[in-house]
Amino acid sequence: MEPVRGGLEVEGGSCFRHHLSCALLAHRPVRVRSIGLDRERQGLNENEVNFMKFVDRVTSGSKFEVRDGTTDVLFSPGMILGGVFSHAVPKSRSVTYVIEAALLFLPFAKHASEITFTGCTQHDLDMTPDTIRTVTTRWLRLFGVECQLRIVRRGAPPDGDGCVILTVSNVRKLRSVAIENRGKIRRVRGIAFSSNASADLTKQAASAAKGVLLDVLPDVYVVADNFASPSSQRTAGTNGYGLMLVAESTEAACVLSQQGI
Repeated sequence: MEPVRGGLEVEGGSCFRHHLSCALLAHRPVRVRSIGLDRERQGLNENEVNFMKFVDRVTSGSKFEVRDGTTDVLFSPGMILGGVFSHAVPKSRSVTYVIEAALLFLPFAKHASEITFTGCTQHDLDMTPDTIRTVTTRWLRLFGVECQLRIVRRGAPPDGDGCVILTVSNVRKLRSVAIENRGKIRRVRGIAFSSNASADLTKQAASAAKGVLLDVLPDVYVVADNFASPSSQRTAGTNGYGLMLVAESTEAACVLSQQGI
């Protein structure tokens, strides 16, 4: 197999999204080999294919070459455009599977982005949209990137039906940030969320979390966010609930998060 001229070659697909994201930022081709060899079904899975489709849609001039039964992908990056459009994420992963990687390169797009993602809003393998909304976007603002994630509706697997809107501004350069001390935890904020589930579940989760945290910290506040679809659209496959906690330190730049689904 011929080497990638002026590019990189990496083995394994565990960091597939990040390999493509870094290739876009460096504007250098990358070949990812031996994708999914440790899985029962070798090669690209539907989530990785979906992310490739997202990259193709948000860029101009990008090219993908899939070889060896989808276990080898050669990616030649194009220009990051951004824009306004909708993107459906497979229900086997959360919408944050794409959003998490997209936030690496969307700030450097030619245009500002406003992208509507549909699919599941929670999954055991992915962070929740609440974590990105309260933590990730806050970190990006420190570097001068204005971004926002709005949760329109929640949807749990396996059926999903959630919807979030990601808005990211484009920047010419990043602002430097100096973080030298972690500081001490001064307060905890949290969200107990549910999708087509009993409101009592979120109340109990919020009360249980506050009961533990108030023993060590006086400033604790956990809210409940219950989403219910219209009865005509409600199915058993969209039920779910979870809890997300955010700890803020005395240093303005230090935020830690923990979630449970």
